Amino acid sequence: YNVIEKKDSNGMPVEFSILFATKSTGEWIFGERCVCTSSHFRPRTINIKFLPSEEIRKIRCCSIKEINGVEVYI
Repeated sequence: YNVIEKKDSNGMPVEFSILFATKSTGEWIFGERCVCTSSHFRPRTINIKFLPSEEIRKIRCCSIKEINGVEVYI
C-alpha cells in the first residue's frame, strides 16, 4: 500500500500505474495515471481515480497484479 497511498510534500496523492482484474469478468484493466482516493482495511478495497478520465473505481486488493510495472503479491 505504500506506493498506492503515497503523498508528495504538499500532501497530494502521487500518481502510479496499475494492472488489475475486474471482479465480474476477470478482464485485465491497465491504468497509467492513477491516484488512490481512499482505502479500506475491510473488505480490503481501494478507490482508484483514473486521472485522464476522472473515473473512480473500487478494486479489491487481491485483484492487483502490477503497480508501476512491478509484479506485486498482496
